[in-house]
Amino acid sequence: MRGVAVCFVLAGCSTAAEPGGGGGANSIPWLPPPMKLEPQGCGEIDPLRIQHVEGTAYLLSFFAIGGDTEDSPTRSTVTLYEDGKPLGPAHASDADVAMLGGGHYRHADHMLRFSTSDGTDPRTNGRTYSYSVTEGSCPAAICGRIDATSAAHDSGHNFILVRSFGFRGDTNELPSASSLTLFENEQELGPPHSLHDDIRASGGGRFSHWGNSIYFSSSDGSDPRNNARDYLFGGPCRRLVPVEVVKVADHTPAYSTFQSHNQKLAENEHGIFMTYLHEAYANGLDPAYGDTFLWKLVRSTDMGESFTTVFEDMRVTKAPAVETDEEGNVYVMATDLSPAGYTPTSGAALFYRFSPASGFADPATAVIPGGAAGKFALEYDAVRQSLYYFTYAGTGINFYVLDKAGNVLSQRQLVQNGPVGQLQYPHLTMDGARLFAAWTTVKEGVYLYWDIHFAISDDGGASWHKADGTPVATPILADDSGPADAFVLPDELGVHNWLSNMSAEGGFLHFMYESQLASTRQHYLRYDLGRGTLDINVYPDWRGELLSIKNLDGFFAAPRDSQGGLLYAVSSDQGVGGRSIVVLASDDHGATWFDYGKSPSFASLYAIGGAPAVTSSGLVIGSFTNVVDPNAPMNGSETWFLRVPAQ
Repeated sequence: MRGVAVCFVLAGCSTAAEPGGGGGANSIPWLPPPMKLEPQGCGEIDPLRIQHVEGTAYLLSFFAIGGDTEDSPTRSTVTLYEDGKPLGPAHASDADVAMLGGGHYRHADHMLRFSTSDGTDPRTNGRTYSYSVTEGSCPAAICGRIDATSAAHDSGHNFILVRSFGFRGDTNELPSASSLTLFENEQELGPPHSLHDDIRASGGGRFSHWGNSIYFSSSDGSDPRNNARDYLFGGPCRRLVPVEVVKVADHTPAYSTFQSHNQKLAENEHGIFMTYLHEAYANGLDPAYGDTFLWKLVRSTDMGESFTTVFEDMRVTKAPAVETDEEGNVYVMATDLSPAGYTPTSGAALFYRFSPASGFADPATAVIPGGAAGKFALEYDAVRQSLYYFTYAGTGINFYVLDKAGNVLSQRQLVQNGPVGQLQYPHLTMDGARLFAAWTTVKEGVYLYWDIHFAISDDGGASWHKADGTPVATPILADDSGPADAFVLPDELGVHNWLSNMSAEGGFLHFMYESQLASTRQHYLRYDLGRGTLDINVYPDWRGELLSIKNLDGFFAAPRDSQGGLLYAVSSDQGVGGRSIVVLASDDHGATWFDYGKSPSFASLYAIGGAPAVTSSGLVIGSFTNVVDPNAPMNGSETWFLRVPAQ
């Protein structure tokens, strides 16, 4: 073709010459084709933050500003990609996204509702979902919502909300450290980093992200707690860390990792060591004694990628407790719950020490007569070079101090059954030379987990006291008639209350427990050990932005140096979006929490427990049982190891 025919309404038609072709008097100068705008990449979608809504529709609750609205149904300039290929059509209705799929999506308000090209689940199909714009700048990313209704009025125009945003705020040393952006009905407020006196005096949307708080004002001086506006925040939104899981064994008992309160994992320079119940055998004993189990101690030298068996034994026991010391020795405590005469060790606790010098073979053993129990805890004291063993035997000796060979240095009844509740689920933890013991009770004569108590020892278990220093005589009555500290709320007595875990970190004592009211309450509590007082009790919901903990079991983990790094809470939320391991984290010793990690979904998570110390390689490690089918045969479950890269 030598020319392009161009028609003008007034001038008629003529032929435009090609470059260098020369043209007549009426020829039109050649113009280059319009420049094709290259898309500007804006970011990737975090698959762990995606939620399934219905049909083929998936939702990102917090995405970016500039989405479609009722008044402007095609306002969004975002193009969504799947492995680099554009999806569409955009601006689709919610119904079309859910029913038609095929890549339909809609960026509405600050949310993204989308479908994949072939109906697969974007959380698990291994594809990358990204977004871009072809004109203008990328829309500001939204990380979450600020609950302005819970803000406290300071003075003038200033309101304060204490919360963690997952990244650091300004400090005296770094007064402009925060990159948080604040929006009021998607209108950006500011200036940020404002002086607090300026916010009080002038308002106008000024704000400051200071430490783990936000000091802010509304755009027009109205009270943000009741002006019915939506306050959102953006910035360097934290991507969730995948909770990595490794199956240790198939066809295991449903009780495989029972005693989630007890430490069944420990790490030293020789690897990760884990105990679990590998197989159950009916033994014909009264159900009060339980089945006979083949239990195993396994070891991983590749940070949990694989495990090999170190030792195994057949006992009427629950999952043994494990500890390690600075020399790399591994200590395991199992029990023989069988009735007198059933075996030579019936009714005894069984102590094992595995030495690196022997390659962890042929453990040294010791027998503690009368020490058997269905629930027990073991704790190593590095200061005194000893171990503590605490059982739920509320009618006799239940607290032992052992040397590293398993010899009993002292024994006593630390806690005895009370008139209202009997001793259950013993917990032990340490902070330096200070020892903490806690327990749940079960109501006398009724299957009802009643209340929770704890006591503190500064001299290796010889004497005990309350958090405020008040001495407590032993044996301590287990229930609310006794003198030990307690924290179950009065209106929770009468439903199950279960202490999941206890951890001492950063000068504080941390607890997690669930109260099974009609509307389940999940508690996080913190005691200030310097002041000896309970200073935080978070309930009925313990959550970050999207993730929450709502479960009977779980554990805390922190770096060995408790003055640095994050505090982690590992559990699950059994009530929302499947059954996944969830991890919340805190950078201020539990004052505020943010979303940290999430695992794939499982059929039924049971007995989630773990090591209280982050490993030397920077992992939070734990274990759990996946009860595939509660009606399955005796050995129809799975045993799993979990690991979470720590910050």
